[in-house]
Amino acid sequence: QPRDVRVLIGDTPSGSQVFWDPHGADAPLNNFGMLITGDSGAGKTQVIKAVIAGVIDAGLPVCIFDFKNDYGTDFAKREGLKVYDIDREGLPFNPLSLVPDDRGEAQPIRQVHELASILRRIFTLGDQQEAQLKKAMIAAYDEAGIRPDARHIAAAVQGAPGFGAVKEVLERDGKAEKLLNRLSPLFDLNLFPSGDPGTTFERLVSDRVVLDLHRLPDDRIKAALSEFMIVRLRGYMLRGDQPRQLRRLLVLDEA
Repeated sequence: QPRDVRVLIGDTPSGSQVFWDPHGADAPLNNFGMLITGDSGAGKTQVIKAVIAGVIDAGLPVCIFDFKNDYGTDFAKREGLKVYDIDREGLPFNPLSLVPDDRGEAQPIRQVHELASILRRIFTLGDQQEAQLKKAMIAAYDEAGIRPDARHIAAAVQGAPGFGAVKEVLERDGKAEKLLNRLSPLFDLNLFPSGDPGTTFERLVSDRVVLDLHRLPDDRIKAALSEFMIVRLRGYMLRGDQPRQLRRLLVLDEA
């Protein structure tokens, strides 16, 4: 069993110590989230690193979105963090693979709408372009033999389409050139795996990892990949029990 987390944050002007103690009997937190703000050079990242080290020491999983290469080098080595270079290796899971609910079921059309909504906002797609993207994702599922509007037992479904299949559908559509041009930063870098990467996502969220995004050439790509990851994390966490305990740490620095 992971032990409780108690992290020294610093000292007050009077000399007393300040701890982040989410399970503390004196001031237990209803919400374990933390927002750290301050001017440049004030020590925000150092505080975050102290929290990460304390969570690792307590035996809990950690997932860090690293936008500036603050965590993927010496710090990762010291704390035993596994680094995923997203620019070189791509996203370690397929956003179109089925996400089961608490009953183990998945309805692909829900992911179609969720992913299209994210991409619409980040890439400022119009109504028609969003509709084209949804139709392309639906067609990709259909061509993979997965009915988009049906409920499936997610563990029994193999061969979910990748974003490469969505691109192929759009390329066959003579009216999708503007949409392809708008999404080209996302499609052209070959950042998405095809098919089902098995238990990769489950291993990812139970491990201690750095998602190194700092080399990606476009902030829109960073935003899209981060949101895909957060949406998948949310679905994963809602499937499990909901204890009033800190179970994992998710870090977004300079997001």
